[in-house]
Amino acid sequence: MAQTDYPKSWAEFKEHSTYWRKKVKKLFGDGLSHIKYLPKLRVNGEDKYNVILAMGSVNTSGSALNTIVYGELYKHEKILLEPLLLADNFGPSTDGRPSAELQMHYERMRGQVGNGVTNFDVDMASGKVFVSTASKLYKYEGGQLTQLCGWTDVEPLNFQYAPIDSRYVAFTSHGRFFIDRDGEHAFSTPEEGDSFISRGTPSFVVQEELERDKGFWWNPREIQLVYEKVDEENVTTLNFAVPGKAPSSPMRYPRVGQPNPRSALHLVTLDKRTGTFEDNPLLVALDDIVSCAEYLSRVNWDAEGKMIYLSLLNRFQKKLTVVGLGRECFSSTNNIDNLLLFIVREEESPVWVNHNNLTYVLPFQDPKAVLMIYGSEKDDKCHLYYSENVIDGESSTMRDRRITSGKWTVVKDVPVVVDVKRMQIYFLATYSSVFRNQLCVCKVQKNAEPKPLTPPDLCYKYDRCDTELSLWPDIGFVCWLSNVSKTPECRFYELMHPQDGGLPSAVMRHTFSIDHPTSPNSSNVSDDCLNPMSPSAMSIDRPISPPINQLYHHEFSKTKLPCGETAFSLVFTPANSPGPFPVVHYVYAGPGLQIVKDSWLTVSQFLKFVAAGYAVVLIDGRGSSNRGIKFESYIKSQLGETEVADQVFVLKKLALRNTFLDMNRVVVTGWSYGGYMALRMLALHPDVYKCACAGGAVVDWKLYDTCYTERYMEFDYDSKYWNANIMSISDKLPEEPNRLLIVHGLIDENVHFAHTEKLIQLLIAAGKPHQLLLFPNERHGVRKADAVEYLHSNMLNFFHNALCLV
Repeated sequence: MAQTDYPKSWAEFKEHSTYWRKKVKKLFGDGLSHIKYLPKLRVNGEDKYNVILAMGSVNTSGSALNTIVYGELYKHEKILLEPLLLADNFGPSTDGRPSAELQMHYERMRGQVGNGVTNFDVDMASGKVFVSTASKLYKYEGGQLTQLCGWTDVEPLNFQYAPIDSRYVAFTSHGRFFIDRDGEHAFSTPEEGDSFISRGTPSFVVQEELERDKGFWWNPREIQLVYEKVDEENVTTLNFAVPGKAPSSPMRYPRVGQPNPRSALHLVTLDKRTGTFEDNPLLVALDDIVSCAEYLSRVNWDAEGKMIYLSLLNRFQKKLTVVGLGRECFSSTNNIDNLLLFIVREEESPVWVNHNNLTYVLPFQDPKAVLMIYGSEKDDKCHLYYSENVIDGESSTMRDRRITSGKWTVVKDVPVVVDVKRMQIYFLATYSSVFRNQLCVCKVQKNAEPKPLTPPDLCYKYDRCDTELSLWPDIGFVCWLSNVSKTPECRFYELMHPQDGGLPSAVMRHTFSIDHPTSPNSSNVSDDCLNPMSPSAMSIDRPISPPINQLYHHEFSKTKLPCGETAFSLVFTPANSPGPFPVVHYVYAGPGLQIVKDSWLTVSQFLKFVAAGYAVVLIDGRGSSNRGIKFESYIKSQLGETEVADQVFVLKKLALRNTFLDMNRVVVTGWSYGGYMALRMLALHPDVYKCACAGGAVVDWKLYDTCYTERYMEFDYDSKYWNANIMSISDKLPEEPNRLLIVHGLIDENVHFAHTEKLIQLLIAAGKPHQLLLFPNERHGVRKADAVEYLHSNMLNFFHNALCLV
């Protein structure tokens, strides 16, 4: 196909961007999430058995509604999930615009608030389904939907029911903590006179950088819970104002070197005699338990509900201490010297200790022994360990053994599922390939040999807002699987356990999709063009011919770096031409993320570029995740140096091996850390990159938050901060126009617009040309459909002009 067949005018860029946004969304299939299982569910007066429930979007009256969908296992191979609840079930809508608190919560989850259900959970023991919308909380039981917490007008967030008695449901709202008992008020914390105190909700920096969204934890055996009290009195207050609009609510944001929020714990216990709850604070401060404790990273109960375990990190996150607390530590009648409080384990690193969600405390076999499964990178790769901590008076002795080992890694973000009855553990790992996540199982024993349960050629999908495994050891599991050539498929695998007690096998039984009440009228694109890569050639609903995976070629490769390490890369090219192609080098390159993955999510976000005639290059160099702490730690105290060197080195090596990459027409683009990298790569290698699009970019690390920045840079304001900041290289940015596009959301509460403002002032002072694209109503991620399409149209237009494409 000739180059001229690709879009080249603003109208064509807009049509192209609109089409591919809609088409990619449709190719993802029904976005089922938060998948649950119930043995029995009553629907419309009829009992349903072995029921799978999920959050999904259905189309009613031409609009999308987020709701709960369900289907019965074992009846049909392909299961069409039906809506359990529709808009009429919730009565007249009073939700209006979601609260700022709810919007911020979803921003931390990298999502957005939809219309209808925002969250749900099930209680397998009673069969209840709990449902939240933007402003209300409901219970679905016996086929009836009942509103809970109608006694208050607050918007319930982060609800959790008590595992031992689901009549009790706790939630948070506007810095307060509440408990509902079957629709009646049971407990609430007082209204604080000080706006800097909140209860039951983690601070911004803990949610964003330690990825902990929970601020309270129910006891699994009693009607009792622990909640976190956060004091932000000494934390910097910032306002975000769009010119011409009223300023938003002030936000507490700890910048590098400044005071952090302080955490304390409270224990809330039901007094069975009076039916009321007692709220008691922990008798000792966290930094008195562990000196220099700065961050409360995780909280876990043991399976018996006797002990509470805290994971505490120091300020630079080089030391992790796990502490066990007896519940008497919260009782005012106890002498502080007689408290059951001990260190379970400690871990130190010369660089940093990454947080993870892999801790599980096993049931007590001996009341004086703590048995814990945990994840660690202390031997480089993240693997699972088993510790036995024997308590003897005021001292304790730990015996530690490794469960898993190998060159592969256990995925840190996804909590393990432990089958205590069989002493087996389920986890996600890069077992067969670093490019793909697989669900695995192994015995809880030393040097266990894992068994993969999902196919080696498919990648298991999880999201930041939905990390838990949908797995029930006696039943099976539900998962989303895909690769760069195969669109996602939601499957149910039955777990088959051998009689000899060995590891189970997984047998695929079902696929899932939603039975939509009405078909969406999702396309107004004409059908009269012959170009199969053009959006005008197809309606959104019509299958692409040839199939979507035949519209592009892809190639994974490995490149030896000068230091001896290996970088991974992935290249996509249009299948309808031999090239050479202009190149979009998409970059992230920061810690904590891997972008070179054999997943449909990887290719889907770049189809708009490939369909416009570009090759797309992705590179994971030193600093990227799932390669071990050694590989990640190359960036320590030198952000933006190692990563830039690796990206440029690998790109040049790829060009030598692949002559279809046109190195005279290369653009670089990225967002957040990737935006920061795009700026550095254009400034330091203007001969390689014709232009850069930098979105939501960090410009000055001293303006960013404590937890992230100090983990990698500590906070001595010496040359390493200056060298890492964009100000130190801004004089190297190009003098020519059409080479730099800066993009930012004006209400970005993560990487504040102050970064871009500082960059603009530098460019003005230096007389450097640039283009600026602002989104007044977007935060750190551009999420609204019209804004996404407008962003993509501008990027395509900018690249087209910068590369002088015809």
